[in-house]
Amino acid sequence: MPDKAINIIEEASSLINIDLHYKKNNIDKFKNTNKFSNYVTEKEVIKILSEKTGISAENIVENNYEKFIRIEKDLKKRMIGQDKAVFKILNVVKRNFLGLSNKNKPIGSFLFLGPNGVGKTKICKILSDIIFNKNTDLIYIDMSEFNDKVYSFDVLQYNKNNLEYRFNTCLIKLVEKNPNSLILINEIEKSHIDFFKILLRLLKYGELIDSFGRKINFKNTIIVMNSNIGLDIFQKNYNSSRNISYAKKTVIDMVYHYFNFNLINEIDDIVFFKPLDNISLEKIIYKNINLFKNKLEKKGYLFEITSSVISYIRKLGFNPSYGANNFKKIIEKKIINPISDEIMCKNFNIGHNIFVDIKFNKIEIK
Repeated sequence: MPDKAINIIEEASSLINIDLHYKKNNIDKFKNTNKFSNYVTEKEVIKILSEKTGISAENIVENNYEKFIRIEKDLKKRMIGQDKAVFKILNVVKRNFLGLSNKNKPIGSFLFLGPNGVGKTKICKILSDIIFNKNTDLIYIDMSEFNDKVYSFDVLQYNKNNLEYRFNTCLIKLVEKNPNSLILINEIEKSHIDFFKILLRLLKYGELIDSFGRKINFKNTIIVMNSNIGLDIFQKNYNSSRNISYAKKTVIDMVYHYFNFNLINEIDDIVFFKPLDNISLEKIIYKNINLFKNKLEKKGYLFEITSSVISYIRKLGFNPSYGANNFKKIIEKKIINPISDEIMCKNFNIGHNIFVDIKFNKIEIK
């Protein structure tokens, strides 16, 4: 058996021994128990695996079919306005879960393209949560910080001459500790050419070799490369579906010109994120408002908001350069902060109905 499997069994055996010792020392509490088990069962192994991987016991025992159905349902529910992108990502994940993809490669690898503020980073956090049960705890590498040859090797390999913080944050070390992770490589186009060569090996064989000659397994990771290639083209054509189709063709030509063909060939899919329409933008605003509403209701307050307020926030906060990224700050400034002030001044008491509307082109809270 592999060393790691033996280690798991040893830890599970220790768990049984500790439990047995506790029960024998507290015999009165367990007098109705017929016998004390001293065998390692599936239950103990799953508990140890859950502690080591950070994946819940329920997720470990569910089969791949059940897991994919859950992932598909959660992703479609939580991701707003990007149905085509979601469809492409789910197709890759489905192939892996059914055992129809190359088992020696990562679960999936993607190149994300599109305007800012349309959900490229958001979907990574959601995937990390629903696949690896890690909420927003993904491995994030910003290649603008590693855009020369020396730093490109810093992000991947152990190097005794590097500063300690680089050693602690290098990709190989992070994946060695968290083999079940989503890796988001931001601004991939800023990477040094030598980084692309190593990335090609990662995507092709699902492993990297560190400076000590050890093979680090990436087969249980999802690799997402986020790129700003063609960002200015997307922003210029944000409000036209016809122009966006033209922008996609232009940007894909730029991608093939910029990246090595072999690297593109190893990526499972290039995923375009479309500009968000007004309905999707307002759904995102409602979602943020509802988070605040739930907190208020837990404190004992009632909360109502009109659709005109949602439209007002959309018009006030939308900018093609930022997409939906501004809405959270506007909601905090225009709604959450004033309500917080009123509660602090005891103008709103528990059970009070807080009503938010538009009056004279301004948000009114009463």
